[in-house]
Amino acid sequence: MRSQDDLAPFRRILVALDSSSESLAALETAAWLAGSLRSKLTGLFVEEQDLFHLAALPFSKEVPLAQARARDLDPARLRREMRARATLARQAVEKVALQRKLEWSFEILQGRGDVEITAFSARSDLIAVAREAAAPARIAPVAAQSRRALLVTRHQARPARGPVTVPFDASAGARRALKLAAGLARADGVTIRVLAWGETEAALESLQSAAQACVAGQAPLTFQGTIGPQPGAPPQILCQLDRGLIVLAGDDGLFSPEQIDSLMKNARCPLLILRDEPSE
Repeated sequence: MRSQDDLAPFRRILVALDSSSESLAALETAAWLAGSLRSKLTGLFVEEQDLFHLAALPFSKEVPLAQARARDLDPARLRREMRARATLARQAVEKVALQRKLEWSFEILQGRGDVEITAFSARSDLIAVAREAAAPARIAPVAAQSRRALLVTRHQARPARGPVTVPFDASAGARRALKLAAGLARADGVTIRVLAWGETEAALESLQSAAQACVAGQAPLTFQGTIGPQPGAPPQILCQLDRGLIVLAGDDGLFSPEQIDSLMKNARCPLLILRDEPSE
C-alpha cells in the first residue's frame, strides 16, 4: 500500500476568491480535493488595484445592477465594498474548512489578480480558480507563468460524484496523473476511467497493462481504448463529461498547451492539470 505522502502530493492548495458564486464553487471543489488529500486550504482574495486607479480618475462612473443611473466611482465606497467581499470570502473558507476539518488560512493582497495569484502560488502546490469568475485574461497568465498544478472549475457547488477520468499514454506525466487519480478514487469511493489511443490492439493491451500497474488495485478501473492515432484535439468525450473529475498531465502528456487551453474553456466538469512536481 502506498504511503500518505504518495497519495497527497498537494500539501497546500490555494484557491483564488472574489466572493462571486463562481469562485465559491471553486472553493467547494478545492475543499473536496483538500479533504481527500489531507491538504491545507488557503483562500486568496486580491483587491484589484486597477479598479482603485480607475476610481481615482475624475470622469469614472459606475452603473449599479439595481439602478439605471450612473454615479461617480467613489474610491472610499469601492474600498468598503471590496473589504466586505473579502470578509464574505474569508467566512466561506472558514465554513468549508470547519465542515471538512481542514487546516486553513486566508490572505488579502493588493495588486493585479493574475500577478498576485502567480506570485503567491510559489507557496502552494496547486491553484484552484473558477473559469467564469476568473476571466480568460487572468487564467491564461497564471497557467503560463506558474509551474504549479491548476484546478479549473465551472459554476457548480462541487463536482457531481462520478469517475476520475485520466487520458493515458504511459508517459511519466500520465502515470503520475493516474497514480493521483487512484488515490482520489479510493478516497471518494468511485471508479477510475482510463482513456487511451493506440495504433493496434497490442498497443492498447500494453497501455491497459501499464494503467493497471499504476492503479495497483486501489480502485475499480474501466479502460476505454480507441484504435487510431492520438487525437489532434481534445476528444469530445472529455468536453462532454459532467460528472467526476478529469486529471491530466500538462507537461508531457497527450495534449499540447493549445489543446489543454481548449479543454479549460470547454470542459463541463472540473479539470486538474498536473505540472512540475510539487514544491518542497
